[in-house]
Amino acid sequence: FSDKKKALQASLNHSNKPEDRNLVRSQINRLQNDIKKRLKTIQEEQADILAQEINSTDNARACFAATRQLAGIKRAKPISVHDKDTNLIGTDAGKASTLKNHFEHKFTSNSTVQPIEAFIETMSPLTAPITVHEVKAAAEALKNGRATGPDKIPSELIKYSNNTVFERYAKC
Repeated sequence: FSDKKKALQASLNHSNKPEDRNLVRSQINRLQNDIKKRLKTIQEEQADILAQEINSTDNARACFAATRQLAGIKRAKPISVHDKDTNLIGTDAGKASTLKNHFEHKFTSNSTVQPIEAFIETMSPLTAPITVHEVKAAAEALKNGRATGPDKIPSELIKYSNNTVFERYAKC
């Protein structure tokens, strides 16, 4: 099918007459439809083979693998883990051991990294008052269906309020 499609594409590119181009385009479309039908048939045949394998096997692992393949579930890609000497570790047990040792060292050893100092600075008052427009913009950004805060006011009540409420919030 693909060779035939390539030949039709080449003839479409070399054809100058509109009638010829229309004929070639319709042939290409028919060929693409035939390709789609053939791919669907192949997929159905593969699904039948997998279903037959599931029904005929007593091996749970093979049944599970066939079911996963039939459902189209793809396995997660393996991760690459390197040891301290930058050698790639191939086994899952080796990867798990290396990761375990790495995180045990990170979380249980006496680290030489100094903790971040707390932000200690005097609070300065606002230089400009909060405007009604800023309150309205903040209210419109609220998400619906969230839990209320300590004031027990639902965000929807604030979000869909009129300008009077925004003016009152701006004065607070």
